[in-house]
Amino acid sequence: MLSGPGRRALLVSLCGLLVALGTWSVPGPAVAATDDQLVLVLDSSGSMAERVGGRRKIDIAKRALSGVVGGLPDEARVGLRVYGAEVFERTDPGACTDSQLVVPIGTDNRSELRDAVAGYEPFGETPISYSLRQAAKDLGPEGKRTVLLVSDGEETCDADPCATAAALARADVEVKIDVVGLAVSGRTRDQLRCVAERGNGTYYDADSADDLTASLDKLATRAFRPFRLTGTAVTGAADRADAPELRPGQYLDAFRGREEPLVYRLPRTAAGTTLRAGITTQPAGTVATAAVRLRRADGSECGNGLAQAIAIGGSSPLVSGEVDSWRSGGDGECTTEDELLVEVVSYAEELAGTPFELVLSEEPPVSGTAGLPPAVQEVRWERTSTGGAAQAPPVPGSSLSDAPTLEPGRYRTTVLTGESQVYAVEADWGQRVQVTATVAPRRGALAEALSVSDSLDLQLLAPGRGRYANVRLTGEPEQTTTMAVDATPFRVVGSTPTVRYLNRTSSGSESYAAVPGTQYVVLNLDRSAEDAFLVPYTLDVEVVGEAGEGAPAYDGEASASPTPSEQTSREAAAGSSDTAASQEPGEPDEQGAPVVLLSGLGVMLVAVAGMGYLLWRQRRRRAD
Repeated sequence: MLSGPGRRALLVSLCGLLVALGTWSVPGPAVAATDDQLVLVLDSSGSMAERVGGRRKIDIAKRALSGVVGGLPDEARVGLRVYGAEVFERTDPGACTDSQLVVPIGTDNRSELRDAVAGYEPFGETPISYSLRQAAKDLGPEGKRTVLLVSDGEETCDADPCATAAALARADVEVKIDVVGLAVSGRTRDQLRCVAERGNGTYYDADSADDLTASLDKLATRAFRPFRLTGTAVTGAADRADAPELRPGQYLDAFRGREEPLVYRLPRTAAGTTLRAGITTQPAGTVATAAVRLRRADGSECGNGLAQAIAIGGSSPLVSGEVDSWRSGGDGECTTEDELLVEVVSYAEELAGTPFELVLSEEPPVSGTAGLPPAVQEVRWERTSTGGAAQAPPVPGSSLSDAPTLEPGRYRTTVLTGESQVYAVEADWGQRVQVTATVAPRRGALAEALSVSDSLDLQLLAPGRGRYANVRLTGEPEQTTTMAVDATPFRVVGSTPTVRYLNRTSSGSESYAAVPGTQYVVLNLDRSAEDAFLVPYTLDVEVVGEAGEGAPAYDGEASASPTPSEQTSREAAAGSSDTAASQEPGEPDEQGAPVVLLSGLGVMLVAVAGMGYLLWRQRRRRAD
């Protein structure tokens, strides 16, 4: 089911990361290190002496910047460039090159950043174009790099900063230019907005100290959490003869062209174990479809997981798929054959060359299912209360690989229009995760900018990264997925099924709740407004049920490793593709992707047909 008419991100059948560890639970997300860089470019022109609400713009900026510097992660590589700080007269030949890197990019420079911020005063001209070019040089040629420009004025030199931003973006897709306009309007606002748009960044209006602090904090934080994938670099083959042998773990590869499969070999350590394979990537266009399959050596299919997403309104849903070899009663070669083939294929031209995560696992068989709770048929909403004062959550992830873990409780934070936020919540056997996101009434510019087409989308993903779609939820509070036609608060709610072993017998998405581990909370805020806005919301997270209830007894005959073996990692890395070869085992790969607006009914029909096909395949497979 698509939530919202023609507007929802559809994630069908996401990927599996299931590892046999004692009672057989799934580990949480691994947070990846980053070499991302950010350079703050600050306006020190004479107009920064003007007042807003009785305070000089320069003083508003100082306060906001001091707060941002203090909140930066220790490992964040940040620098500071200031323009218009040394040359006063426009006729001076140096006015249009008056731009200095006052604090070089680094990690151990927070005191220097604070001192530089405290000492900068309004003085000269506004050479934005020159400063952008210099900032790109400051950041160097490699990695994800962000220029964060704060300005209150137009370019005063003979140059077009909008064209400069476009040229920088064309020359290097890894460079992004975010812009905050401080109390601007008219031509100035149009020019600064254009710089962000052409520079693949975000524009934000700030009319007060609080606005500027919030926008700088959000944009600076986002610079250090781009979408990232993690795993050991491998290269899939076109056929079985050349396919690399992989062990349970997480790998990185890149899609080939449309309908060009990649093949891997996944050995089984004992008869009756359940082999699982999953893929995760980010959509590179309006609709992205891929599949992950398990096959026997003769080519017959043991399972097919469809991965699909529709990217709408600036949000970045995941493209993920999951498949397993489980069969009722453990019958058939799919559950006993010594080795299965994993096949990954893309059906979208836009995904060609795009990196993806491949996650493999092996689950031991159980000694019996007698007495285990039956598969979940529906979920009853419980009107419980998290209680206590709301707290600030940790910095959200942008993908499953960097999602921070939330404890049950109430959290108050903001989401930027066009942004995706990912959190992780742990659930054991007999437990489920219940989530409520409540958006406060919109006022002022926010209320004017948002329309009925702006919506907050809540998705819940299983430990194997399958999306809980169409879970029957009864007794839930009143909800809506529309941002505003008036200034009233609204909420979106969701719940995972209770984790039970026999959920795997289900033909629906309840089958994903068949193992304990990390459940993922994914929030996407669509963006239809021309500019970006911060939307405040409250997130209530509850874990319902008694931990350990209904846990099965595994027979202990199978062994499974949660990570690739050392030998496999070395061999895989040696033969990896160009995209993955630069990644050491466990090193993140970061792939930005443009998101375009959905148009036409045909795309939606593809999504609906894909879901119908997957459900048909699941019912047929479970019945075999």
